[in-house]
Amino acid sequence: MAFLSGLMKIVIPTAQFRIQGWYRFKIISPGNNLDRVSFEVVDTEGRQASIFNTRTPQGRFTGYMFFSQRINHATVWLGLPSNRPEGVSVTLRPISLIEYVWHALRLQALHYPKWFMENFYRRTELFDFVLKFPRFERSTAPASSYRWWIKEREPAVIKRHLDAIEVRPQTPTITVLMPVCDPRPSSLAKAIKSVQAQTSPNWFLSIADDASANPEIRQILERAVNDDSRVSVSYREQRGGISAATNTAFEKIATPFVTLLNHEDMFASVAIEATARHLATHPDCRLLFSDEDKVDEDDRRFMPYFKPRKFCPTLFESHNYLNYMTTYHSDTIRSVGKWRTNYDGAQNYDLGLRVVENITRNSIDHLALVLYHVRALSGLNALDSASAIEAGRKALADHMTRRGAAAEVSVDPGGMYYRIRRTIPTPVPKVSIIIPFRNGGDMLRRCVSSILTKTRYDNYELILVDNGSTEQSTLRVMEELKSLSTIRVLHDRRPFNYSQINNTAVQQSDADFVCLLNNDTEVINEEWLQHMMSYAVQPDVGCVGAKLYYPNGSIQHAGVILGIGSVAGHAFLNFLPESVGAYRRLLIASNYSAVTAACLVVRKSLYQLIGGLDEVGLPVTFNDVDLGIKLQKLGYQNIWTPFAELYHHESATRGADNTPPREARLDREIAVMKERHGDYLQNDPCYSEHLTLMNGDYSIRAHGPP
Repeated sequence: MAFLSGLMKIVIPTAQFRIQGWYRFKIISPGNNLDRVSFEVVDTEGRQASIFNTRTPQGRFTGYMFFSQRINHATVWLGLPSNRPEGVSVTLRPISLIEYVWHALRLQALHYPKWFMENFYRRTELFDFVLKFPRFERSTAPASSYRWWIKEREPAVIKRHLDAIEVRPQTPTITVLMPVCDPRPSSLAKAIKSVQAQTSPNWFLSIADDASANPEIRQILERAVNDDSRVSVSYREQRGGISAATNTAFEKIATPFVTLLNHEDMFASVAIEATARHLATHPDCRLLFSDEDKVDEDDRRFMPYFKPRKFCPTLFESHNYLNYMTTYHSDTIRSVGKWRTNYDGAQNYDLGLRVVENITRNSIDHLALVLYHVRALSGLNALDSASAIEAGRKALADHMTRRGAAAEVSVDPGGMYYRIRRTIPTPVPKVSIIIPFRNGGDMLRRCVSSILTKTRYDNYELILVDNGSTEQSTLRVMEELKSLSTIRVLHDRRPFNYSQINNTAVQQSDADFVCLLNNDTEVINEEWLQHMMSYAVQPDVGCVGAKLYYPNGSIQHAGVILGIGSVAGHAFLNFLPESVGAYRRLLIASNYSAVTAACLVVRKSLYQLIGGLDEVGLPVTFNDVDLGIKLQKLGYQNIWTPFAELYHHESATRGADNTPPREARLDREIAVMKERHGDYLQNDPCYSEHLTLMNGDYSIRAHGPP
């Protein structure tokens, strides 16, 4: 248990103490000294399984949690406005079957006893949380539930995707490569059956057995060959590893495209049909990937990975998010040298990195369908081992070397994702940090002081733009700062126009890069600018954004998602400071369509190429979103990095947009964005169509067309 600045942190080590099943979680705080409860649940693979935030005006809270054996720990944060943790009572106690049945009898809810018992013992979710217990709904589930999505939305999603693809007389045949090495026999049989059950006949299954010791494996393989002429098996006399086995399976193929299937995983029934249809209508496609989920030993689906609409290079360099059901053009695999044995465990990541280097980004497509089911705790799932993670790190380091980038690649503390520290070229490019302000002298001094004392980057200047300050204290601060050699003060007394102020300052800059920075920010880590510049100097990068926190430590900015609200909204807004986010996105560098100009680095030539920020149509709001979209449409990637951290007192000197004139101006700017970018706002290339646009928490979408 820990306490920091009005927040009490409680960690529940569920895996360590074998906490499984239903539990009641109760908090009592004396004197109504409790205004918020938030928790985050992480599974045994280090991935976020659930998040929850709620206000508690009564000073007490009761909820009911279900923990599966795949949950590693839960972190609970209590908001205590008085900053006094004394007297707070927190209890977690198990709920027995007898208590569960008693509740059911009391509420007359035993009409479906089989379902009722399964709900207690065999939950399909990793984790569940309810405010009222027990949960008795039978036909529906919460809109955020994946089980609900599978039943209520997935059939329509599949139909819509298939209907939207023109049926061609000739669709390509796809060979499925399956390296096999002593899997669980029942899972192997299911994997083969998932191929044979495809709705399309346009497939071959090429299996390479890597000297399996279990004789039952050979029996299953021979039966598959006898049952279907499209199945072939090669038996390797000596075990050579997964890359060697995959190459053996690949040697026999004669089809233009191949995909891979782990020997214990399963395809969705429409996997080949959807893939082949897309390839038939997109002849330039050389790499096609899909969404995926996991299945347990009883084939129950959970933990979906809904991937961005378009290929995201920086996200791919943080982890192998393409992963499974990735279909390659066979000639491309041959041209890059196929699978390499010294990268076993991360052999598909190594292959994917080499393929991406040799094809254009426009030849990489995504199918927003869950076409692959990863068997949880699969025997061949070596990605969970230390050696496989190291193989992935080595593959990524080699990728950087081939690209001519001097960089250090490390593994994140969770052991699942990668971090790249690029070396900035010498001489170090100059950066102009542009800070508009009006009054708020103490705030300006704090901002500037944090930059001067905490920035390790060697070549920067500060351009402070005064927008008509009148406070004597602020004027004194200006005079004080003006004496420093690294600071210039410009005066722009025109009516507030954020775009115009920044554009004018950029024109006065002689630097190659500019950093737009709010005066209500405060630097946290010394390498913030160095991290941002390590991305900004890359030739294909547009805007680079930082991780911003509110003063209480909660997340203010972690990238911008298009379509939230009327135009766009921040990802993971108000999440707790130690949250990892869905898919650990709060811990890794990744792509977004836009980042906030509260702290934004961009090459000056690119900024000027698109005319800077829009002074006429977007003088105050959404100008940064517009900037990011414009650069993205030109082919540049926008990047958010969690390794540049600052505090942000949002709009502290400008105020909120809740006065009639400001609301009218905001409405005009919303109209400009909708007219200019249209459907783009509802189809964010860096976000999944299956995720919500109600907020930025990456929960499953429950509104709008499937």
